Parts: sequence; C-alpha cells; structure tokens
Amino acid sequence: MKYTPFEKLSVSRPTHRLSFLKQTAKGCRVLDLGAFDDDACQDKKKSERWLHAVLAGSAQSVLGVDSSENLPKEGLVTGPKSKIVHGDVYQLAPLLNTGEFDLVVAGEIIEHLPDVSLLLKGISQHPTMQGKRVICTTPNATSLHNIVLGCISRESCHKDHLQIYSYRTLHTLFKRSGFKHVSLRPYHLEVHELVASSNPLKKAVVNFVKWCVHRIEWIVPLWSAGWIIEARTE
Repeated sequence: MKYTPFEKLSVSRPTHRLSFLKQTAKGCRVLDLGAFDDDACQDKKKSERWLHAVLAGSAQSVLGVDSSENLPKEGLVTGPKSKIVHGDVYQLAPLLNTGEFDLVVAGEIIEHLPDVSLLLKGISQHPTMQGKRVICTTPNATSLHNIVLGCISRESCHKDHLQIYSYRTLHTLFKRSGFKHVSLRPYHLEVHELVASSNPLKKAVVNFVKWCVHRIEWIVPLWSAGWIIEARTE
C-alpha cells in the first residue's frame, strides 16, 4: 500500500478510559503492567480511580507487575483476586510462559519507557499470546490542551515522560512490533485530582471547562486527551 501522509483517518468518538477498560477486562485473566500506585494504596478516594483496582473490580483475576522501589519486596495483595509482584516489563517471559492470561493491559506506561518496541515485541512474539489481546493507553500528542498551551509557548508533559505519540505513530509502532490487528480509540480528558482538591466554586468552574473540552473532543476526536490501543497478533 502506498504511503499517503495526508490520508484522512477513520477515528471513533472518544470514550472514558477507566470505564472502557473495566468493561473490556470483564471476566478476563489480566496481566497489568506498571500496576503499582503508592498514592492510591494510601488514599481510598484515589484508589477508586486506580486502574489496577478498576480492573480487579470486573476481571476474573489480575496480576500486576511493577519495578517501583516503593512496592514491598514480597509484593502486594490488593484484593481477593488481585495482587502486584516485583518485575521488569521487559522480562515478561516467565509470567507469559504460564499461559494464564487472556489480556495484557499497559495503562499510561509506554510514554515512560525508553524502548517500547522491546516490550511490544516481547509480547507479540510470545507463543502464549497468539490471538490474545493487548491494550495500552497513552497521552495524545495532538490533544486540545497541548494545542492551546502551544499558543503561549507551553506544553503539558509529565517530568518522567520520554515520548508522546500521535494516531499514526502509534499505529506504525504496533504494526512494526508484530501486531497484525491494531485499532485506536481516543479517550476523554480526565481531571479527577484537580476536581477533588478544589473548593466548590473552583470545582464548578473545572467541571464546566471539562464539559466544554469533552464536547470539542467529541467533534474533533484527534484532539482528545489520549489513545486506547487494542492489538492482536492474529
């Protein structure tokens, strides 16, 4: 197929990230990469928005993997059917060899990694993952808030982010990493912590701005806050 840089993209309407992942993980045996969140473990309100806990609320089982120094050496039991163990996301073979997983989830982690292709190839080439799903989420390079901030010479970027992706770069990355079926869905801007820490007046303003942004994201999906990537090898 001839490469056409200005080809019109077929992009679905944005969804809400956590709700989508919770529904997708329903009844699955999930391997959750980059699962640990020290703040969420200590704050019940934050734990309600913690991806690992959200997945555990609908999945058959969830095994989290994280290399955080704050994770106890013996790992962490997070629920009756979920736990987090110490591990390197680049060394998943021992876990994948068990064949216990229907779904691998990498939520907001690939933008932190120095070699995303190494991670994705390790999953796509593993025999037990053939035909099974991988779902990643990551911020969008062309999000509305970055476009607006660019007008005043600013950029919204976490200090630990090493890269940020667009629709086409994500599609290319996953295809070249061995996935045959790749689909992308945008997700809406989330400002949970800002809303939670605001006084009533500020909270009302923040919620109104969020409502406006969501309407714009609905009209122009390529301006949405981030991407949900679903991929399979066959």
